[in-house]
Amino acid sequence: MKFWKHSLITVATFFAVSGTVLYTSCEKDTCADLSCKNGGSCAEGFCNCPSGYDGTECEIMSGTKFIGTFVGNHTCPSSSPTKDTIQIWFAQMPNKMKFVEYSKKTDTLTGSASGNTLTFDAINNGSYRLYTVATYLDGKLTVFIDEIYNINTGDKKTCNFIGFK
Repeated sequence: MKFWKHSLITVATFFAVSGTVLYTSCEKDTCADLSCKNGGSCAEGFCNCPSGYDGTECEIMSGTKFIGTFVGNHTCPSSSPTKDTIQIWFAQMPNKMKFVEYSKKTDTLTGSASGNTLTFDAINNGSYRLYTVATYLDGKLTVFIDEIYNINTGDKKTCNFIGFK
């Protein structure tokens, strides 16, 4: 009787261990629950989004968060902060943006959104160059503006704008 008891326990243990190993060794398709949109593709459980789209399933246009009017302060070295307003809108879907700072209505910039960053094309008029990068986080827009006033000497100043919708 003891022999049968040990044999039965051994067989049951073998099937329990074998079943556990077999069950845990099966690979679950990590992309089965994802539906990548807008041309995104799934790899290892994450959507790889094409340029201009964000989100877990590439469902959000990158530029959407930047759209609107932001009111805040513009600050440059050696000057006091001034109230200013920035307007951002789509130039071309899904991530090409236009930007105008109301105090400098002559400078309408064009750039591209990716994630929480908006990078604008440099302006170069021969005597000065302007680089602009904006970040957006929790309703706050921060714009960093590097203005190179003399391309030959490299003299520059960095200004910024911080505003809210």
